[in-house]
Amino acid sequence: MAKYKLCRGVRYGEIIHLPNTPEVALAVTLGDLELVPDEPTPAVKEPTWGLVPTANGADVCILLTLPSGEQQRYAGPVKGAKDGFKRRVWSGEAQDYVQAGPEPPTNVLADYAARKGQQEREAAAMAAGRERATRDEMERKAANTSAAAAALARGN
Repeated sequence: MAKYKLCRGVRYGEIIHLPNTPEVALAVTLGDLELVPDEPTPAVKEPTWGLVPTANGADVCILLTLPSGEQQRYAGPVKGAKDGFKRRVWSGEAQDYVQAGPEPPTNVLADYAARKGQQEREAAAMAAGRERATRDEMERKAANTSAAAAALARGN
C-alpha cells in the first residue's frame, strides 16, 4: 500500500492509500493520481561518550551525553566503570531488581583505565614522597634529640 494524492475530481487533494496494481499505475500515468513520498523517519541519535576532567580538574571522568542532552558522569574506580551508568530497576518479568542502562564502549573504558591508572600512580608517588619526608623529619628530630641528650650527658 502506498499513499496517493487525488489530482482530479471533487475529492481533489485528498490523500488515500491504494495497492500497487496496474490500474493505479495507469491512473498515475494519466495524471489522475500522484504518488506521495513517505515522510523520512527522524534519525535516532546515539548517546555520545567521552573522557573529561572532573569539576576540580584533579581527576578524569567518563561523560555520557544522552540524545535528550542530559549528561551523566562516572569518576569511580576503574573496575566499576563498565557498570557505572547502570541503575537498579524493577523487572516484573523476573520479579526482582535488575541492572539496566548503557555500557561505555571498550575504547572509552581502556582510555579511562589508562588515564585513571596514571593518576593513581602519580598519587601513590606523591604519598610515598610525603611519607619519606615525614620519615626523614622524624629521623632528624631523633638525631637532634639524641645529640642534645649526649651534650647534656657530657655536661653533667
